[in-house]
Amino acid sequence: MRTALALLWPTVFALCSASVWMQPPSLLRMEAINTRYTLHWDWPSPHHHACFTVQYMYSHERLWSRSVCEGVCVQSCDLSAQLAFSGSYLLRVRAESAGQRSNWSHALKFTPDEDTLLGQPRGVSLRGGVAVVTVQMAEPVGHDGTPMSHLMKDLTYRVSYWDTHIPAQVHEKDTNLSLLTLHLKPETEYCMRVCVFSRDYHKTSNYTQTQCIYTHGQRPVWQVTLGVCVCVCVVALLTGIHYLRRKQDSSPHHHIPTILQAPPLSHLSLLQLWEERCSVVAVETPVAMATEESCSAVAVEMPVAMETGEGEDPQWGRGGHQDGRGHGVCEDSGVYSAEDSSDSSLTHTHTHTHTHTHTLAPC
Repeated sequence: MRTALALLWPTVFALCSASVWMQPPSLLRMEAINTRYTLHWDWPSPHHHACFTVQYMYSHERLWSRSVCEGVCVQSCDLSAQLAFSGSYLLRVRAESAGQRSNWSHALKFTPDEDTLLGQPRGVSLRGGVAVVTVQMAEPVGHDGTPMSHLMKDLTYRVSYWDTHIPAQVHEKDTNLSLLTLHLKPETEYCMRVCVFSRDYHKTSNYTQTQCIYTHGQRPVWQVTLGVCVCVCVVALLTGIHYLRRKQDSSPHHHIPTILQAPPLSHLSLLQLWEERCSVVAVETPVAMATEESCSAVAVEMPVAMETGEGEDPQWGRGGHQDGRGHGVCEDSGVYSAEDSSDSSLTHTHTHTHTHTHTLAPC
């Protein structure tokens, strides 16, 4: 019996030590800005290495069925993607080490639209002008880049500004727009800061860092007058140029008829054809006639010079005679009776040269 107790005693002592040592996490708290939710807790035994598991459920549920950040070895868990802005939740944590697990911690209730903080504007830029300052603001966004104005419909910017010479007099102006123009004194330094708020959710963000800027002075009258005159001159010049162009475009233009600019191809071919068919024939006919009282013989020579491009015309024969009709040749036979002229003892020889120019084709 004593031997059995001696053997069981180390096991019982180890279990009791482990139960004492594995205490649950404590001081659960949620860091929530806009829609970024990070759960933090404390670990009572920081000298002992441990990992953790987080569970959550809706506040109206009774069963813990959702576990996240299982086995993480840091004392925080990001639940931004799991928790909706309009929900209400319960959360708890336990520790795990060397196969042992602690009890669950006390549950933490978290309602995002009530417990979360509204973040300040992401950025503010200032631009000074003539007695004015233009303020450009960028609204806060959630963990996934969604603008907070999609969740808080009445999100409003508040701009606080003051003259550096009178810092106690702080002015405020509210606007739902991301661009605001302030009409201020010229040639004065102003400082300003911006925050956002929602009356429906009773939330107000922290102010941004203070920024200062100078306003510009009024322009001299002569500069304004000169600028107006230059603008009027430019407008008049452009109007005159436009009028002249329209007048030139509306004036009639004298065009050369197309038939005079270039003859059609059919006309060109017809002219070339007539030029090729147009020929001139020069016919020289020396005629030697021997006459006593009767024409005994007629000697006819008809050398023909043809100025043609083809050498021969179908209306003329090879010897220059026109198809046997003897055009240009004496048609008289030249034979007379001796009784008809007995007194003619002299023989007269007459030489006649006839030159005939014939146009074979109408030019």
